[in-house]
Amino acid sequence: MAESWRKTVISAPESRVPRTRGPASAHAVSVGPFIFVTGQSGRRPGEDGYVSDPAEHARQTMENIKGILEAGGSSFENVIKRTVYVTNAKVHEKMRAVIESYFTSPVASTTLQGGLMRDDMLLEVEVVAVIPGWEPNAKR
Repeated sequence: MAESWRKTVISAPESRVPRTRGPASAHAVSVGPFIFVTGQSGRRPGEDGYVSDPAEHARQTMENIKGILEAGGSSFENVIKRTVYVTNAKVHEKMRAVIESYFTSPVASTTLQGGLMRDDMLLEVEVVAVIPGWEPNAKR
């Protein structure tokens, strides 16, 4: 792999984004001009439980992603792929407008319904974004 395409771990400030759950997890990694954000949910920084109100759960999820994207030098404007995992369609309908409000243009998107790892999680969202102005040999 070319040096400019090496994997870089992105860690957002814990005051802005909840800490990761394990030592082998990262908020995101970047490779070349791409940032791959780990699935995020409605957990507030410094807290262990999840927000129970569906709309607020979605807002907190998106704020977590925003903090991670900014730590990696990107933003929602540069997201090219979004994957949303929801516990059920009725909950998703209460969250969809909140999620969509963070995007300024259409993105490739997939939504899946199923069980999540914790009972108090209502959704999980992961995104892939590009880093604007990325240059192959630039130091980050």
